[in-house]
Amino acid sequence: MRRYYLLTIFSFLLLFSCTSKSKVECEEFFFNENDYILKQTKLGDFKQKLSELYVKKEDQSKKVLKLFWHNDKIQAIIFLSGNEKNGPFFSYDTVGNLSYSGFYMKNKETGISCYYDNTGTIKKMKIYDNGKDIGEINDLSTR
Repeated sequence: MRRYYLLTIFSFLLLFSCTSKSKVECEEFFFNENDYILKQTKLGDFKQKLSELYVKKEDQSKKVLKLFWHNDKIQAIIFLSGNEKNGPFFSYDTVGNLSYSGFYMKNKETGISCYYDNTGTIKKMKIYDNGKDIGEINDLSTR
């Protein structure tokens, strides 16, 4: 139960820090490129960037996977531990606007996940506990 409260507090801090900041500042809160080494870049048939895999310098099991849309805009940033989602998860639309932010522990969605409209306003929040959907707040843009 204590872990759930700590995770909830962390999620609220994430939510309020990321809703008031730009996409880049939000990414930098979790991902400092100085702590990681670019390990792999995958290119598509037309040499467009599909993904970048970063590995943490101090702990090679900690990774950050960046996925890209066909227009080179960021599609998602996924934090991994081994091969499991473990940490923040950010998803973006084809224009580069944040569309989703959530948190994963051992590949299971945990804490508060936020869904954004194309202006960056939160339109829905869902609360997860170890992968189980335990609550939802809809239509936050009209409140």
